[in-house]
Amino acid sequence: MSDDLIPLTDQGRNNAELGETVRRLSEQATWKDSRTVIVSPCGTSVPMRTVAAWTSLQRPPNSACARLFTQNLEVGQAYTQMVEDILGSPTLRDLPFMCTAEHDNLPPPRGLIDLIGQLHNHPELSAVSGLYFLKSRDGFAHIYGEPGQDHLRPMLPDPNGGLVECRAIAMGFAVFRLDMFRDDRLRRPWFLSGQHPVGTQDLYFWDDAARFGYRCAVDCSVRVGHLDVDSGIVW
Repeated sequence: MSDDLIPLTDQGRNNAELGETVRRLSEQATWKDSRTVIVSPCGTSVPMRTVAAWTSLQRPPNSACARLFTQNLEVGQAYTQMVEDILGSPTLRDLPFMCTAEHDNLPPPRGLIDLIGQLHNHPELSAVSGLYFLKSRDGFAHIYGEPGQDHLRPMLPDPNGGLVECRAIAMGFAVFRLDMFRDDRLRRPWFLSGQHPVGTQDLYFWDDAARFGYRCAVDCSVRVGHLDVDSGIVW
């Protein structure tokens, strides 16, 4: 048929591959309550590459999505303050999810939808992170500790893009169930830098949360670039 002729019927690609479309929609679970607040601790500026990645993030359709920023606060203090503000806000406290998005992480466009979908499909998990690495040619994945073991050594990612459950995740690009921060057993402030042997606020938090049975994982299909702001290299 000539390319100049308009076909009488065109069902569209999603209809033509309906089984694959239903599988994708089932994994994303976007018909469920996916309201989210995205929080970002910032210094004095955000790189344009990060701004481009943030503005390209697809959001679950017809689900509210709010954004909060801090500036010039230490990262642990910033996260603790934002969680406290969310829980105290009449408009935000009932949202099911909180996404952490840091100024040097470059999430893929579908990353937010995919991480929320993992939490919908895995009720045993309280948080899921995208996959990113330490800023180095020899960088390890931010997947910390075997479940049920008392260590936070970096674990191997799944090259096939599966979920890897672990004891702790980093916060560069992750989604948390907001309800976990209502648990009075968790120590406060939730996030402190320099208090864990590794020294980061995220490992400090999970070292406590894991003791009370909270579980987390890394989705190795959500591949996040880690931007070295000074050199411009993305690891």
